[in-house]
Amino acid sequence: MNECIGRPAKNEKIEKINANGITTDVPLEIANEFNNFFVKVDQQISDSVPTIDKNHDIQLLNLQNVTPEFIVKIVKELASKNSSDIDGMSSKMAKFVAKEISIPLSHIFNLSLESGIFPEKLKRSRVIPIFKSGSKNECDNYRPISLLCSILKILEKLYLKNFLPIFNQTIFYMSISMVSSLKGQLNTI
Repeated sequence: MNECIGRPAKNEKIEKINANGITTDVPLEIANEFNNFFVKVDQQISDSVPTIDKNHDIQLLNLQNVTPEFIVKIVKELASKNSSDIDGMSSKMAKFVAKEISIPLSHIFNLSLESGIFPEKLKRSRVIPIFKSGSKNECDNYRPISLLCSILKILEKLYLKNFLPIFNQTIFYMSISMVSSLKGQLNTI
C-alpha cells in the first residue's frame, strides 16, 4: 500500500524477541516463539467454544453442483490483492489463472459439498505478527494477522452463495411460523 501511494515501505522485520526470559535474535527462534505464542492463544480460545454435533445430513440442504463457470465468476469477484498466502498465491494471481483452475476446483468443491468434509489443506494460513504497542521484544505486544489461502476465499464465497438463500428461506418460514404462533397466543389472552 505504501509503495502505491509513494511512501517508502516500513521495515517490519522483528530484530529480537524475549523467549522464556532470554532475548534472542535468531530468526528461526523468533519465528518459533511467535508460533508457540499464537498457537497457545488460539488453543485457549478454541477450548472455550462448546463443541457441536457434526452428524448433520448435508444432503437435506439440496445444494447445487458447482460449475467451472461459477468458479470463474466467484474468482472475478475477489478483491485484487498482492499479498500472498501460505502457498505463495495471491487473489490477483487467482484471477489471472481463474479459467485454468476452475475445472479442478469445481471438482474439489463439489466433493466437499457432497461429503460435508472441508479440505484440510485449506485450513492453513500464513500468520504475520503485527506490532500493537509496548516493548517490541514481547510476543504479547503483537497481534496475529492471518493471510488465508486464496482457494479458501473462493470456497467461502461458494458456501456463502449456496447457503445464504437456504438460510434466508429458513428464516422466512420460521418467521411466518413464529408470527402465527404469537397470534395464537395473543388470541388466548
